[in-house]
Amino acid sequence: MSPGEIWRRVHFLLNRSRLERDLDDEMAAHRAMKQNGEPRFGSSLKLREDSRDVWGWRWWDHLVQDVTFGSRMLRKSTAFTLTAIAILALGVGMNIAAFQILNSLALSPLPVSDPDSLVRFNRRGLRGSSTSFAYPALDFYATHNTVLASSMGLMRTLVAMESDKSRAVPAQFVTANYLSELGAVPALGRLLDGARDDAPDAEPVVVLASSLWLSRFGADPNIVGRTIRINGRPFTVAGVAPASFVGLTGRSAQAWIPITKQPYAFPGSDVLTNYTDNPVAFFARMKPGLSLTAVEDGLRPAASALRQRSPDAAWENEWLEARPAGRFITMDADGIAVAGAFTLMVLIAACANLATLILARGFSREREIAVRLSVGATRRRLVRQLLTESVMLASLGTVAALGVSFVAVRLVLTGSAAPSFMQPKLDVRVTLFAFAMTALASVLFGLMPALQAVKPRNTRGRTRGVLVASQVAAGCTLLVVSALLTRALERVTHAPLGFEYEHHVTLDPDLNASGF
Repeated sequence: MSPGEIWRRVHFLLNRSRLERDLDDEMAAHRAMKQNGEPRFGSSLKLREDSRDVWGWRWWDHLVQDVTFGSRMLRKSTAFTLTAIAILALGVGMNIAAFQILNSLALSPLPVSDPDSLVRFNRRGLRGSSTSFAYPALDFYATHNTVLASSMGLMRTLVAMESDKSRAVPAQFVTANYLSELGAVPALGRLLDGARDDAPDAEPVVVLASSLWLSRFGADPNIVGRTIRINGRPFTVAGVAPASFVGLTGRSAQAWIPITKQPYAFPGSDVLTNYTDNPVAFFARMKPGLSLTAVEDGLRPAASALRQRSPDAAWENEWLEARPAGRFITMDADGIAVAGAFTLMVLIAACANLATLILARGFSREREIAVRLSVGATRRRLVRQLLTESVMLASLGTVAALGVSFVAVRLVLTGSAAPSFMQPKLDVRVTLFAFAMTALASVLFGLMPALQAVKPRNTRGRTRGVLVASQVAAGCTLLVVSALLTRALERVTHAPLGFEYEHHVTLDPDLNASGF
């Protein structure tokens, strides 16, 4: 369509009311001429429609008519409409709920700065693999590479806070650049500082999580600079982290302590010098423009140099595997496809059920369709009308499905150790997915019944058979897979351990937290 044609149609749309009045005046003048003996005027309705065709907006009139008539038919069949919305709310809602969880875990980046440049390293070699490193090895890699903009280390632990040794607090020993490198802004005081806090002789400091500050210290505004005891040893509170900070592990830490102070909190620990103990997770930020493969290749010489320096620090032919760290989990295309296939079967079963319902309803509208065909309506026009009703149903069902999905996600997350960023939210991806489900559902349950409604009655039996077969096939597949997963879980839960365990208990005295 040329720019001139577009402008002409926009002009007609903006001045439509005036054009309608001019058209009425012109027709009135022609009727007056006819009464004075002029040639026959013709059908006013047809001439009006021909004029609107020239204006180029007749499709808008048809759309308004279809929506108005569809709304009337849906209000007239209240029971059918509510049943259809309920079926779609469950079928589409489960798909949206599954997508919300997938979106939070694998598609949405973690709430940190520049998540796409963050990587986590795993050790690979002939002896196997490991997800953690010795601290001296991490320190060596951090200073002997040309591909990393910064390096971060993290070690999870439990500590006794103040004098309460009965309730351990989850804490993380981290390199001092960890919080600032991820873009955290202190809610109070300051964060850890590499220049001040990484030195072994630096003052012992701690950054508290906002939740711990509220629950254990009553949101004391004077907490900064206060001395608290961790594992019985004094630490100075440097600041309070923001409530939104979750780090890179998704697990809620209550305190962050410089990793160089781990031997101070746990006397006798040699974690800073031991090459064979591997308790530290290794994160880093890639330099701009580099790929994961380039980073792995760039660290191979450092791995060889580390083995020459200390054979116990690296395996033979060891290399570092780089994986994206800016998302909570990393899923490949195959995993996403399998998960999507099973959730899509729920939608297919729901749509097949609804299509059968609509097809049965079409029998009660045979007389209406026959009358409209007899007065000149085309089959294409009737199919469009019926599809409009299906789209309206799908839209109402999707709105209800959003509510169902939010409730379902909350039920799944209630009582679980899910990170805070996994709360259900309506972002751009979820909104687009909901629209896509609306379009797909409209086609799945609306197109076939609409086409069959304008055909002879004896051709509808085959369509109903196909819909019922689709529903049964999808339902049986889901039932079989669910039964297999349930059976596998039962076997894992009740598998024999090879020893008598029913009358035995285990005790963890946590001697480190008690100062031993």
